[in-house]
Amino acid sequence: MADASDCGGRLGPAGPEGQPDLRNLNLYYQECTAGDIVLIVSDGVHDNLDPSSLHISPSMVQEQLLPEESRDPSLVDVEWSELNQDKGSALKDLYMTHLLKSEISSLEKKTAATMTQQLLAYCSKVISSSRTWMEENPGKRLPVDSDEFIGKMDHTTGLTSSFTSHIFTDVSVSLSALKFFFFSLSSRRVYRWQLPGGRQ
Repeated sequence: MADASDCGGRLGPAGPEGQPDLRNLNLYYQECTAGDIVLIVSDGVHDNLDPSSLHISPSMVQEQLLPEESRDPSLVDVEWSELNQDKGSALKDLYMTHLLKSEISSLEKKTAATMTQQLLAYCSKVISSSRTWMEENPGKRLPVDSDEFIGKMDHTTGLTSSFTSHIFTDVSVSLSALKFFFFSLSSRRVYRWQLPGGRQ
């Protein structure tokens, strides 16, 4: 979704006659195996992982995450809004997957609870400058052209669970063959990666 102010739909009364907004309602599935970790988050978490919300340009994503021979020189000084959807989505997916992996890999103890807490704490840290400014300047609009104020203040909800053969449960996580899944209900994408081996 290009417009972060549009949540894509509402289950509660949204229309003039109280009907829900179901224009973006879709059903998806992802096959899981024992040991997989599933993270389901609201757009308040998703948008704070989006490089465009963090004032990180397409060229900055390339410089940080792609080898020099794989970089597209035409992206220098290009804004996200100027990219075609496929190119923009690919770069955003690359950055968001890297960011999620970094946040979760930094945890000493990797459980469903600590992963959820880490993501919510990350969001709180990202918008801390904006939150402080709003508290100190009641009634005023947050400056939107300053790199000091990044992220998006929104409702943040996260659910993390590990998967066994038949049920979801919270178990210790082994990094030897760990696959993470990040479901974004707002963007309708699934992010998946595998971490290198390690101790529990």
